[in-house]
Amino acid sequence: MSAPFPQFNKAPSDVILYGVNFTNWLGEGDSIASVVWNLDRGIVKQNPTETDTVALVTISGGVLGRSYTVTCTATMTLGSPVQTKSQSFQINVQQT
Repeated sequence: MSAPFPQFNKAPSDVILYGVNFTNWLGEGDSIASVVWNLDRGIVKQNPTETDTVALVTISGGVLGRSYTVTCTATMTLGSPVQTKSQSFQINVQQT
């Protein structure tokens, strides 16, 4: 059984920057080449970017009382075959 997703709370009007740190999955000399964000319908992705080790995205919107899953998939620069890692978290929309 896998561990539950990390969970974060936000109000419907909040616009929050979220980050996923991939350092633990990167080998020596490796870095993030690209990132794909997948969000449940109802929340909005803005300004996705990444550093060598961290993927960042700003998220807004959501309906009060609903929960949304966000998944970030990073492709690494080194490795044959190409290495990818996905990390998910949950956003709970509530009054904060």
